[in-house]
Amino acid sequence: MPGATARTALPKPGSEGVDPTSTGHRAPRIWAFGSGKGGVGKSVLAANLAVVTARSGRSVTLVDADLGGANLHTLLGVANPRRTLSDFLERRVATLDQVMAPTRIANLWLVSSARAMLEAANPAHAQKEKVLRHIAALPVEVVILDLGAGSSLTVLDFFLAAHRGVVVVAPEPTSVENTYQFVRAAFFRKLRRASPRERIREVLAAALQQREGHTFPSPRELVLATAALDGEVGKALASEISTFRPGLVVNQARTADQQHLVQDMATACRDYFGSPTQALGCIEYDPLVPLSVQERRPAVELFPESPFARGVAALHGQLVEVAHD
Repeated sequence: MPGATARTALPKPGSEGVDPTSTGHRAPRIWAFGSGKGGVGKSVLAANLAVVTARSGRSVTLVDADLGGANLHTLLGVANPRRTLSDFLERRVATLDQVMAPTRIANLWLVSSARAMLEAANPAHAQKEKVLRHIAALPVEVVILDLGAGSSLTVLDFFLAAHRGVVVVAPEPTSVENTYQFVRAAFFRKLRRASPRERIREVLAAALQQREGHTFPSPRELVLATAALDGEVGKALASEISTFRPGLVVNQARTADQQHLVQDMATACRDYFGSPTQALGCIEYDPLVPLSVQERRPAVELFPESPFARGVAALHGQLVEVAHD
């Protein structure tokens, strides 16, 4: 396969693949891209970021985790991948790396979910965990997950499994509202998965019952109320919150106010959730992006000096910097 780095010899198509339990290679960094609603340019941004990351010298696998709505193969100009995520889900191949398709970009591979069956959009828990284990075993340095829009449990679990979850926002009221809903859903999903799970559920329910008839508390207030009821549960929740660090990116900004939106939203999230939400940047509206989609080629490749390309490069720099924090 073209583009393999000296660090890792990628398996050839049809090989036995990589054993997810093996410790023979360093696990990749995982960046997940989600959004509260569709139409915000999330997939275009993820695809172009994958290109920039690969061109920086890192080996990258871009995973189309928008099960049932795949389009990354089109954005990258990869026609009819021979194997897709469906082949892995339906056990026609043993490991996920066996469906990694090469792209025209050196160091960049695609795991497409084209032709996925409708039921694949809501995999069973064991199947979802298996996919996540195999993603963590892919023999590359960076994995970028393009998630489906919205806040289904499958989307939230993939988002929370990443080292860095990025929420893409369009500068319009519906997208802003849906973004807050997405972050809130991810926040509570993370709290409910903290240990000990059953005790945490009980104490959270008790804290909410104490507030019955009052205004629903902010997540920060709810955690404080929970800690007052049970100190150990409070410590467990505080530990989970400290690792909940979603990043926000405003895409297609046209005005100065829209460019400031990402900072305002990050501040609001920090105040409301009490977690270290980060403003990762703002991508300007660029009329060249739709042209690149029509050409089925990434904008950073077709128009490397465009405002969009500069914005993606800046986002890449932010994510790499965060990875070394």
